[in-house]
Amino acid sequence: TAVEFAYLEPRPYAAALGEEFAPPSQPLPSTTPQWVDKQYYLGAAPLGLDSLFAGGMAGGRGDNVSIGDVEDHWYHHEDLPDCTKVQVDSAFSPSSAEHGTAVLGEMVGIDNGYGVTGLAPKAHCYTSSHQNQDVGGAITALANVLNPGDVILIEVHIWGPHTTPQNAPSQTGFVPAEWDPATFDAIAAATQKGIIVVAAAGNGQENLD
Repeated sequence: TAVEFAYLEPRPYAAALGEEFAPPSQPLPSTTPQWVDKQYYLGAAPLGLDSLFAGGMAGGRGDNVSIGDVEDHWYHHEDLPDCTKVQVDSAFSPSSAEHGTAVLGEMVGIDNGYGVTGLAPKAHCYTSSHQNQDVGGAITALANVLNPGDVILIEVHIWGPHTTPQNAPSQTGFVPAEWDPATFDAIAAATQKGIIVVAAAGNGQENLD
């Protein structure tokens, strides 16, 4: 057996806004309101992805497609479908769960007349946590159950060559998870299978060229 190289694997972080979600200042209403009008990203470019237009086309709502989310926590939520859990967490972090749940809502929120509606509300969802393994392992676990044309979303990024302990809280210098060689290899294997891999670019204001 040959070892090409060895290194200390970087810790992944959620590609978040850089601040914790605050609890609501007022009690939640007894019935959930409709929030689609606040989902600007459903609309046309340049602010949105033109999801509303695409939804009028055959397959444009995620029909017969599966989406796998690589993060580390998710809440059960009234506006989300039951996702297939490929890799589960050993511990629970509320702040991470808020991030993961929000991402699933943006992607596969149910079109049910209240709350949000996802970009692809008819897609089936899978979740794969990197908490008990590396990010590459979470990607590989999804790639083993997904099919060509399905999608994996990597919602984490890592310290880059310009990140320091001093600027890390602001996420300055963070880069895409593929900067880690093991994660890069897992992405390459998934794409070779015909799976579309989408990754957070990193909130580090780095010139990736």
